[in-house]
Amino acid sequence: MVCWPSPPSTSSEGYRRSWRRTPPSRRTPPPTTKQKTPYHPPADPGAEERTLATQSTFRENLLEQLAHQRMAPTLQAIAEYLIWNLDDDGYLRTELEDLRDQMYLLESQDVDLLQWQEALAIIQSLDPPGIGASDLRECLLLQLRNDASAHAPLARRLLQEAFDPFTRRNYEQILRTLQCTEQELQDAIAHIARLSPKPELPTMDSAYAQTITPDFRLTLDGDGKPTLTLNGRNSPPLRISKRYTRMLEELQQQRQQKGRLSEQEQEAATFVKRNMENARNFIEAIHLRNDTLTLIMQAILEAQADYFHEGDDERLHPLMMKDIATTTGLDISTVSRVANGKYIQTPWGILPLRHFFARELTTASTKTNDSTESQTTLEAKNHLQSLIDQEDKHAPLTDEELAERMHQAGYPISRRTVAKYRGQLEIPTARLRREL
Repeated sequence: MVCWPSPPSTSSEGYRRSWRRTPPSRRTPPPTTKQKTPYHPPADPGAEERTLATQSTFRENLLEQLAHQRMAPTLQAIAEYLIWNLDDDGYLRTELEDLRDQMYLLESQDVDLLQWQEALAIIQSLDPPGIGASDLRECLLLQLRNDASAHAPLARRLLQEAFDPFTRRNYEQILRTLQCTEQELQDAIAHIARLSPKPELPTMDSAYAQTITPDFRLTLDGDGKPTLTLNGRNSPPLRISKRYTRMLEELQQQRQQKGRLSEQEQEAATFVKRNMENARNFIEAIHLRNDTLTLIMQAILEAQADYFHEGDDERLHPLMMKDIATTTGLDISTVSRVANGKYIQTPWGILPLRHFFARELTTASTKTNDSTESQTTLEAKNHLQSLIDQEDKHAPLTDEELAERMHQAGYPISRRTVAKYRGQLEIPTARLRREL
């Protein structure tokens, strides 16, 4: 748990104003708030503490660099205000005019826009390169600003003069615009690929690293028979403290000896008894939860027995949550909650429980019960991934061509289904997969 010193003002803006009036040697980190990020880690009790420590360290680093810059007090106040308004990726997404208006409303300081631009230039000169950019293009250009390598000039021209066709991988248009050879363009693109789409902020990235503690552990004995155990770290043994048990016993003995308890003793006895009952109910709920988890995982283990012998995805059978709900007698919503947030450690790695659920691939043969072996959507996706991995990157397969090859491989799916599976696999369209 991160504990900050109490700020002089409860509002973040008041704290910022107070922070700027404080000498650098006496400044303390601010209680920054969580900002919107493109990646959302799973919710857990420590998420806010990690975000707090991350953002404070990020801003402290920039403020420390800023303290070594010689500038007028007004310019320094603007620069610090800009640092507070950087997002988690190090970008300044808000227009300078809007920030100037905000600062005027907060502190009644009407500063010329040129000074705001000067302050932003100072921020963008700090480490890491790319900090304070308004968009990806500017971020990459800032990283190339002091780059004296051979391919940097053309890389800068590419970003400045042909950024739109570059994002669309329209290489013919880029070659016409830049009047360069294919090899020169390849070198420039490779140079840009080494840049970071976000400013290099190791303290931020490391704080977001998630550690997954599996809820189950699967081991295989010498004969390949699987054994399932519940991870005790996620559910430590609980018991009611003997101290409170003795306390209640002593109060009951006093009642027997004296015939009655004082008002204060009676309140204490009621309090202890009520909370001991709550504790028993809580422990019972934990035991019930563990039994439910084990019941569901055991049903998955039995339904996908072929997979758990070898760990081969090809051995996964069609399985839906309603099937497990029917087998266990539990509500499908209960099965869904367990499947969506739990993991199992296997000899083949840590896997989410959702991995073991796969829909049956609906084809003409399965509709008429002519199929000798059911196919799952997972198999189809794996084959689609394989086709794309092996395609000619200079002429990638379109969705129609992929659908035709899937048909030839025994997966009669439509172009729309190919597009759907490709999206689920986070594979871009053929145009965006094309390489020069």
